Amino acid sequence: MASEKYVGLKKLVKAIAGPYLYEVIRHVIAHKRIPRLLNPVTFNDKTAHRKLYDHNPIYPIISDKALARDYVAERLGNDILTQLYFCGDNVEDIDFDALPDSFVIKTTHGSGPDYIEFVHDKQQFGEDALRKMAQELIHRDYGDTTNEWWYAQMIPQIIIEEMLHDDEYGIPLDYKFFVFHDEVKFLQVDFSRYGSHARTIYDREWIPQDFMLKRKKGPVTPKPQCFSEMIRIAECLGKGFDFIRIDLYCVNDKRVVFGEMTLSHGAGWEWFRPAKWDRIFGDLW
Repeated sequence: MASEKYVGLKKLVKAIAGPYLYEVIRHVIAHKRIPRLLNPVTFNDKTAHRKLYDHNPIYPIISDKALARDYVAERLGNDILTQLYFCGDNVEDIDFDALPDSFVIKTTHGSGPDYIEFVHDKQQFGEDALRKMAQELIHRDYGDTTNEWWYAQMIPQIIIEEMLHDDEYGIPLDYKFFVFHDEVKFLQVDFSRYGSHARTIYDREWIPQDFMLKRKKGPVTPKPQCFSEMIRIAECLGKGFDFIRIDLYCVNDKRVVFGEMTLSHGAGWEWFRPAKWDRIFGDLW
């Protein structure tokens, strides 16, 4: 209930202030500085500028969880994708009996933990609970309170897909590659995204970095055996963009799986410590 009230408050502020002033307010809260939206300098300035002024028609396609699968398959084939069990906008069409024991439910038009549900045992979860959860997810809007206009262009659907499992980490580590002008410059590795969230930043040579990006520093882990392949995949998918984040998994250190393509990391509201790295990333963009 408190979360819903908070979302409602943000929608009210945006409705009163308008997208531009709302972006300024959110930026000041996050970064304690007034953003340069018309002549952006930092990474987060440029993220805000993209949200307000860049209306590239490809953005709703690559951000849509269903359409992005087609985009990736055309470039890299289907092997990099999770197994898909269902995709549609009518939850009554879900064939509960045909689903495996465990799976993941997502929306095509959202991002983050509020738009995903892990089902570890469908019999314990139950068919009625599944349809209710799917119905709730599909009716959640996204992008309005973050100014990410491309999400509003999507037709909300439910995706039910393979649940990935890593023998060492359980939920596989989430590798997020920052691709600037066709080249991976940095990546972050997230730990315990649904628990005590931490992240470690590396450069493209797998050298851990001293700065933080919103989260506390996580542990330093061995470089994946398939790291070179992951770099190649990220740069293939990021080709043609001045900046994009490509999220990948490396299951059991051998199977690379596509996660998503992200146009506005943290909606432009994630701080760097030291703050100078916001400008360094901005210069790369």
